[in-house]
Order: sequence, then structure tokens, then C-alpha cells
Amino acid sequence: MTQQPLQRTDPDFGALSEAPTNERPPMTTDSNRSTEMNLIHEDLARAHIDARLAEARELRRSRRLISSRRREARIERDRQRSRAQRTRAA
Repeated sequence: MTQQPLQRTDPDFGALSEAPTNERPPMTTDSNRSTEMNLIHEDLARAHIDARLAEARELRRSRRLISSRRREARIERDRQRSRAQRTRAA
């Protein structure tokens, strides 16, 4: 069951009028829709940029890890080569 808004007598005109409500009118104007759509698109763009930045950070991290592992492997090969040369020289 829906409630009817309360009515009161307007002292200036003596006529019945609806009591004021605290509800906002629905956002149906073109400018409000346009603004809301722009905000939605901005949020979507921001989320897309954040995702791409996170992806780029992850790629940089993986590249640093790969280069670090290659460097360690190269150092280990050089150590083994150095040990082999020392044992042959002795």
C-alpha cells in the first residue's frame, strides 16, 4: 500500500497543496545524463589506465628478474671456467 503525501492548507492562498518532500527530482535532464555518462567514462578510463600501469609494472619486474638470473648464471659460468683454468695451470 502506498502512502499519499500529506496535504496542508497554504495560508497565502487558502488552497490545499502537497507538503514539501525531501526527495530530489529524478535526474532526467540531458545535461545530468551527459555529466553522469562522462563520469562513467572517466572512471572506466581510469580503471583501464590503472590496469595497464599494473601490467607494465609486472612486466618490468619480470624483466629485472630474468636479467638478474642471467647475470647470476653468467657469473657462475665464469667462476667455473676460472676454477678449471687454475686446476689446469697447477
